[in-house]
Amino acid sequence: MNIRDLQYFTTVAKEKHFSRAAKICHVSQPTLSMQIKKLEEELGLQLFEREGKKVVLTYSGKAIFEKAQKILEESLAIENIAKHLQDPFFSPYKVGVIPTLAPDFLPIILPKLKKKFPLLKLRIWEGQTEVISQQLSEGELDFLLLALPLHLNDTVEETLLKENFNLALNPNHPLSKYDSISQKQLKGQKLLLLEEGHCLRDQALEVCDSNQAYEEQEFRFTSLSTLIEIIKNGHGMTLLPELSVKRFRDKQLKIIPFKKPQPFRKIGIVWRKSHPFQEMMKKISSVIKDLFPNGNQ
Repeated sequence: MNIRDLQYFTTVAKEKHFSRAAKICHVSQPTLSMQIKKLEEELGLQLFEREGKKVVLTYSGKAIFEKAQKILEESLAIENIAKHLQDPFFSPYKVGVIPTLAPDFLPIILPKLKKKFPLLKLRIWEGQTEVISQQLSEGELDFLLLALPLHLNDTVEETLLKENFNLALNPNHPLSKYDSISQKQLKGQKLLLLEEGHCLRDQALEVCDSNQAYEEQEFRFTSLSTLIEIIKNGHGMTLLPELSVKRFRDKQLKIIPFKKPQPFRKIGIVWRKSHPFQEMMKKISSVIKDLFPNGNQ
């Protein structure tokens, strides 16, 4: 028994006539009659009473007809869903973003993506790299926006921009007298960092290790906003991503750019190689890259 057999059966039941039903089903009458007979044999039931050209559903036929109607309706619904799902804009894209990027990056890219793709629907999840990477691997997220490299198996990684770091410190700090600073001037200095799990912490530690700077062991923070507030109140300094400068710039905080070579992090987009809408992912990536024409230099 298959969907076609049920279509033949329900058409005959509705038309009460084999010839008319055959025309509707685009088959010959003998073919239709043979398929109905095979269905009856398979079910072990007589579905129709045949009196000349007149066709009437039996009691069993009426019971089967109700179920067959529901099956065909569900089959059609599945076909319609499949057609919609072929449209890359039908379902929302679930996006994972790291916390040190989301507040400053999303307000820049979301309006542009909405303008370019009016039907695009996004659902945003904010989380640390390890968490959202696992969610991507398990199919819970469609793509990630985070610091690269990620080195996750079976994924595509594309760099969107290189984001420079600045030095953020209290105006009373001895280094605040400089308008720009070299990485070498970090030697012997202590930096406040985020807690374990934040990729920004790992990137800052790399800069510290390269320049004989140290982590302030007394404090660790769960958010960049909290960390900056502590610095404003007179304690320590940290590395501040370029995109975050505008959000935190005020008289209580001195932000100093680094001289070349500037420390930086790569911001990128990552998606699974098996994702059904590869071309859409590439288009999203291209739109974001266009927003930062000098960001990959």
